[in-house]
Amino acid sequence: MRRRPTALTIPMDVDTLAIVVKAVAYAALLQGAGVAFFLAAFGSRLRASTEAIRRFGVIVIGVALATVLACYLLEAGRMMGEVAGVADFATQRRLARLPLAAATSLRLMGGALLLVGLVWKAGEAAVLGVSGAIVIAGSFLLVGHSISHEPRWAIVALLQIHLLVAAFWVGSIVPLIWVARRETAPVAHQVVERFSALATVLVPVMAIAGLVMAWLLVGGRLSWQDPYTAALIGKVALLVVALTLAARNRARLGPALIEGSGVAIRRFSLSLATELVILLGIVALTATMTSLFSPPMVGAS
Repeated sequence: MRRRPTALTIPMDVDTLAIVVKAVAYAALLQGAGVAFFLAAFGSRLRASTEAIRRFGVIVIGVALATVLACYLLEAGRMMGEVAGVADFATQRRLARLPLAAATSLRLMGGALLLVGLVWKAGEAAVLGVSGAIVIAGSFLLVGHSISHEPRWAIVALLQIHLLVAAFWVGSIVPLIWVARRETAPVAHQVVERFSALATVLVPVMAIAGLVMAWLLVGGRLSWQDPYTAALIGKVALLVVALTLAARNRARLGPALIEGSGVAIRRFSLSLATELVILLGIVALTATMTSLFSPPMVGAS
């Protein structure tokens, strides 16, 4: 007699699962690091929003730690071509000898430093948070195209600049929303103005670093027919949209916060939320690119 199935079996594509988890991990790492940068830069000016920002940071870092570990385990599944590979001891041993193992260790270490920096409210907390953010950024130098392309020193330097500023930008959006909603109008206006002034300098540097790094990787061979360069062009297009929104925030919506009106706060918050969605789209596209494609100069990695 045929036995009836005892559980529902859902077929899973390990590559798709790994990319989704990787995108969540990248987004959480960037936001956690960015919260640390934001508090280090503006924490002394805040009053009513500090605890909400800290709680948000703790949540995203918790998500980051869980998904970073899941990313590492799923890589074994990708090596075997099925999710069951996660539990294969021999594959996990091979994985432990790859650069991803060292990068994962640094990400977990950096995340732990970020977590302690947010929970511990002493004067040294900001130093711990920023140190954790730098450790996380450094982990990306151990994997990916930065270890296989020349000139490596230039790509490494550009990647660090790109990642650190990207973390500051992405991780500051939710804190800015909390600042606009909870702080007094003069404090919110002052913090937003100072953030905008800093971002006006740093974000173009980030964009230039990213473009130069992309040029070094693809050698000018931009083509919609190549998946890597097509995704790269898509990232640039999304970045232009995000920069446009950021410029609108600086020129109109941020200065309007001085009024303290609910309408000004809602418009500012909605614009920032839209900006964050676009930036997270760039992060998801990056996770896909680094998982499935390689620059056309060197072929598959």
